[in-house]
Amino acid sequence: MKRLGLIIFVLALIVGFSGNVFAQQKEKKEDAKTTKVDVKKQDPDFNKAVSIKEGTPVNSVCPVSGEELDEDQQLIKYKGEVIAVCCKKCLKKIKADPEKYMKRLKRDDDKDK
Repeated sequence: MKRLGLIIFVLALIVGFSGNVFAQQKEKKEDAKTTKVDVKKQDPDFNKAVSIKEGTPVNSVCPVSGEELDEDQQLIKYKGEVIAVCCKKCLKKIKADPEKYMKRLKRDDDKDK
């Protein structure tokens, strides 16, 4: 009689535990389906200044030297924006520490305000 009670108790524990495990797995699957895609996490270059060949820059003054941009300008992409610098030396500097120079950046659309 004691054995039968012990067997029933053990079976109840196993059923209860397995139901809990399946519920947790189902929640994880649902969370994976509803998770929004974060561009910053998907793009490893999002926080890096990356050279690009073409694009329309948001500035007309080099954030590194403060000089007006001309035909020798170099383009980079940083945090989704196209930024122009006046020369290759400035390009190296902004790639090394983009946040420092982004504080100096004067966007052309800021002049209109």
